[in-house]
Amino acid sequence: MIGVVMKADILDCDKKGFKKLVATLIDGSKVDSSCFYSEEVEQSLRIINIYIGFARSRGSLGKLTIVDSTIYSS
Repeated sequence: MIGVVMKADILDCDKKGFKKLVATLIDGSKVDSSCFYSEEVEQSLRIINIYIGFARSRGSLGKLTIVDSTIYSS
């Protein structure tokens, strides 16, 4: 996820006490999670925001290299 997610938010679900994460990727697309207990989602958001901050501080947002693993297998 590091370097791929630019922003993460929380949205309420239909069921009371449940929320879900919505991540905005570097290409502008959005990915959302299933609904989980609010406390779990809020803790996950804190962790995700730490990784986003780390990626920003290192200037690595959007700088990914895709490697074909088949060329390295024996």
